[in-house]
Amino acid sequence: MVELGGQDAKIIVFKDDSDTGRKKKIPSMNDKCAGGTGAVIDKINAKLKIPTVDLGNLGYHGVKIA
Repeated sequence: MVELGGQDAKIIVFKDDSDTGRKKKIPSMNDKCAGGTGAVIDKINAKLKIPTVDLGNLGYHGVKIA
């Protein structure tokens, strides 16, 4: 889950926890402004380890996981 705001971007990665069977939340936040050059999207992409080629094909499809 990614929230882009005026001053920062908050990122929460959900991973399955094999010990509990529940989703584990891994929060992160960038230290720069969220708007502008697209560098924030590049950083989010790097954290999520999504191939750059696949990034352009991603979109929101109304799935609610949280």
